[in-house]
Amino acid sequence: MRSGLRGIAVAGLGAAGLVGGHALGYALAVPDPHHRAALAEASGHAYMPSAAWVAAVAGLAALVAGVAWGYLHPGRAPRRGPALALLVPAQAGAFVLLEVFERLASTAGMGTLSPRLLAVGVAVQALVAVLVVLLVGGLRRAGAMGRQSCG
Repeated sequence: MRSGLRGIAVAGLGAAGLVGGHALGYALAVPDPHHRAALAEASGHAYMPSAAWVAAVAGLAALVAGVAWGYLHPGRAPRRGPALALLVPAQAGAFVLLEVFERLASTAGMGTLSPRLLAVGVAVQALVAVLVVLLVGGLRRAGAMGRQSCG
């Protein structure tokens, strides 16, 4: 159960971070809103509003799971290093795969996938991974503190 709740917290926040980081990466890599909107439309991003809702639900489930994990298992927190070693490449890889899939599923072609967009997107997803690990730890601590205050 411990790893299940932790897994839900990490996966849910990672999924929410993938979608949010995707939008942030685009905003940073393509600062002009008109150009960004045209690129998003041409490169297969019509699903993003639905993905944002799914990400919000996944993020909410992750918040609950993270607190529950800490409440049910208030012992020593796991080390962050192994989680980061897994999550940083997972987030970055998911972003790259998502970008490639978007181009393959659209008529835009791979020519719209710029090196700048990839570099910024990967950097944002690495930052998202760090934030996810820190947030999951904070949620676990909040749950453990809640247990202490109840008992």
